[in-house]
Amino acid sequence: PADKLNSNSSSSSSNQQTSKQIRLLDIGGGSGVFAAFIAEENPNVRAVVADLPEVCTALREGKYCPEDDRIETLSFDLFRDKWPLGFGAHLLSNILHDWDDARCRRILRKSFEAIEPGGVLLVNEMLLCKGRSSKTGDDSSSGGGFGLPVLQRSMRNVVSACFGVHMLMYTKGGRQLRFCELCEMLEDVGFEVSPESPVEVPGSWYSLTVARRPLLLL
Repeated sequence: PADKLNSNSSSSSSNQQTSKQIRLLDIGGGSGVFAAFIAEENPNVRAVVADLPEVCTALREGKYCPEDDRIETLSFDLFRDKWPLGFGAHLLSNILHDWDDARCRRILRKSFEAIEPGGVLLVNEMLLCKGRSSKTGDDSSSGGGFGLPVLQRSMRNVVSACFGVHMLMYTKGGRQLRFCELCEMLEDVGFEVSPESPVEVPGSWYSLTVARRPLLLL
């Protein structure tokens, strides 16, 4: 996922971009496993895991990921607290499926308002395999089929649907989103979705959707 932070860099500026420090806010980051992996793979990334106080305490005590001076913690309630400024990247991993559509839009709007202009939002979710168009629902359309063989795509549908039932049973309004629904939510608050999205996460049923806040707001 971290490779997407510099996905729009030109080859002439790649070295300069790579050396530029990027601040990543991992919202609801839990154990910090994603932040730790991104920081390990990208020396120019400094990450802040933002989660509830008891989670941050456990992280600081070393109960989850090993200590890394490039990973900090922030006691944070994503609905009640003001989102911190000064971050060029946000990560939402397995967050949106916990909430109903209205709260998902609130989360995305808060991200849009807090992230730096030109900043990148990474959304890691087990999306239902649907195309960009809500009318056709065609898995073979751009991005919708994840570039997968038919059998594997069908299995992804089944797994995502089963997980969706789980979310419906154990959350208040949570569910697995279709890609077209996620795109609509992102674009409604002002993000621009990368045409390469969604990107399959190797070895899993998950996919990464990359969205960017425009440099200039019209």
